[in-house]
Amino acid sequence: MTSFCIALVGGGPLSVYALDRLAAFASLRADHRALAVWVFERSGRFGAGEVHDDRQPASSAMNRAAGQISFAADDGNRSAGPLLPRALRPTFAEWCRQRSVATGEALYDIDAVDPPSRRLHGLALCDAFERHAAVLEALPGVTFQRVGREVVDLKPAAGDDGFEVWLDGDAAPCVRADAVLLITGHAHNIVRHPRDDSPRAAARSVIETPYPLADNLAQACVPEGCVVALDGLGLSAIDAALFLTEGRGGRFERTGRPGDVGHVTYLRSGREPERIVAYSRSGYLPLCRALNQKLGHPELEHTGQFLTRAAIDELRRHQGIEIPAVDGYDAIRALDFDRSVLPLVVLEMAFVFYRTALGAAHGNALMNAVRARYAAFVRSCPVDTPPADCLVAPLHDYATAHWRAEEREGAHAPGFDWHALVDPLGGRTAGGAQDTGRQVWMIEHLCADIARARRGNVDDPLKAACDGVWRDLRGTIAYAADKGGLTERSHRHFIDHTLSLYSRLSNGAGIAAMEKILALMQAGVLDLSLGPHPDCTFDETLDQHRLSTRSGALAIRADRLVRARLSPFVASANGGLLYANLLARGVVREWVHPDRSGGVRYAPGGLELNDAHHPLGRDGEATPALTIFGSPTDGVHFFQSSAARPLSDNRILNELARWAADVLDVRHECVANKADVTHPRVALAQGG
Repeated sequence: MTSFCIALVGGGPLSVYALDRLAAFASLRADHRALAVWVFERSGRFGAGEVHDDRQPASSAMNRAAGQISFAADDGNRSAGPLLPRALRPTFAEWCRQRSVATGEALYDIDAVDPPSRRLHGLALCDAFERHAAVLEALPGVTFQRVGREVVDLKPAAGDDGFEVWLDGDAAPCVRADAVLLITGHAHNIVRHPRDDSPRAAARSVIETPYPLADNLAQACVPEGCVVALDGLGLSAIDAALFLTEGRGGRFERTGRPGDVGHVTYLRSGREPERIVAYSRSGYLPLCRALNQKLGHPELEHTGQFLTRAAIDELRRHQGIEIPAVDGYDAIRALDFDRSVLPLVVLEMAFVFYRTALGAAHGNALMNAVRARYAAFVRSCPVDTPPADCLVAPLHDYATAHWRAEEREGAHAPGFDWHALVDPLGGRTAGGAQDTGRQVWMIEHLCADIARARRGNVDDPLKAACDGVWRDLRGTIAYAADKGGLTERSHRHFIDHTLSLYSRLSNGAGIAAMEKILALMQAGVLDLSLGPHPDCTFDETLDQHRLSTRSGALAIRADRLVRARLSPFVASANGGLLYANLLARGVVREWVHPDRSGGVRYAPGGLELNDAHHPLGRDGEATPALTIFGSPTDGVHFFQSSAARPLSDNRILNELARWAADVLDVRHECVANKADVTHPRVALAQGG
């Protein structure tokens, strides 16, 4: 009988999850044809991929606790199907403990609550990849191939539904695949240049992406003693700043007690830039990720009381804008996120804040205080004040009254201020003749934020609100925004602004990384005084960039400019040859927002898929032999690129299970009892 071939294009974390599901289902397939599995990863780092490359500098850290990372489906998954034997699916924290005992190396000695380096995560991903591959290879009739080269085209195979896989530079296809899974990960940055930049500036002094750090931010690219500007204040900018300092021999030393804030100092090596100037659209650093007190306690994750799927459905009925059927899209009722959904986000945050500040015993009373106003808002009853302020007011009044009634001496009544959270300076500068007061204010603000982060995401009211809503309930937020659930105008704003706010409030770096950033600011190495949206021009005479505040009171010259932010995936612009060829051939098409009321055609860049994650082609028909997950759906499906967590019912693992069951011709519904796989050949992969 002929063999059946499955090709995975992309060998990063999603490939690890996919191989877990393939390995678990493969022993149950009814079709016993020979099975060939091919994995293509252009970096050659199978399991880790490019973002989590196990060879990257140790200065780059994840922003997730080690205990919140897993690599396979587990008992928390409700519909992932059969599970691999427990010994074959250690969590990241368990893997680290095993490696620590086996090797005695300090690299693996990490606490479950601490964020690991991305290098360590990459090592674990590589090991998980090989572990899952070994299970497949141990099964009869299964072969496994690793190809460390870039796939540039998938051509429909003549006479059947499969695809020819073409590699860069080859004159013939590498293999014909019956089923292809595209999991290609992050896109490369779209080349952009600062205003008035000349080609000379772009060629010499603009670095379009900091990654890979060891190459793009090497001494030859960013010389010691220069002034470098970072366009961005998020995780990529933090990576760049730490690599340019700690990565060049600088040292961080703690001078106070372990719990003290602001007692980490930076000692220069002499090989770092003289100054690192960083800025962003908001002008603010992301909030520090709090100590994760929910680790191992899924019951502590917040369950929405106001921001629920049922509430989103009610908002659609009462506040939704009718979008007629167009180009094959069904008619929908789309929401304006800021007008309809964001007030519920703010209300939910305020509820978590005040319940945390007052104590869980006040939860029901707080809900009752706002219940009538909440119900009226969902039914579109008009209010005199901005909806979010109107909804939060009863909670604030209740909290203030009970705080006074309990006579809590020596403490101010807690107050949740959404506007101050979004823009702490309220559009003002922090004072100072040349805006230098902003740097002082940023240091004070970061000190206070780290102190809150140390109290944890359950005990600190503000951290509990940010984590409990923007992280625990992001699936509900995605339910409102996915696949055209928002109007075209609101969808644009959601991508351009709301996602940045999500990242700033809940997706920042961990405590250790932010303490280092604070130390760099205190040492005068990292300068954040420019604030939001500085003007940027290039002086060809001096071969420098000139960055100035909006007020013009402060101007800084930089020798290098680094685009320290990741671009969203845009298939037609930065998807590379593979997606360019698929688009040109009509195998895939970019998703276009169904709302054309403004007379515009809005395509955020992601590809259009059906519910089974098969892409729709130019003719609107799905291609069952091709399945896509992850970044290629950016702008259409939200919050897709997230590491799997233990016991979390991870959505990607559940959906990859349905894909694996489909391509292997296994009835998924018949194996949804999650019992460990007991095929005798699986024991061979354990050395049994």
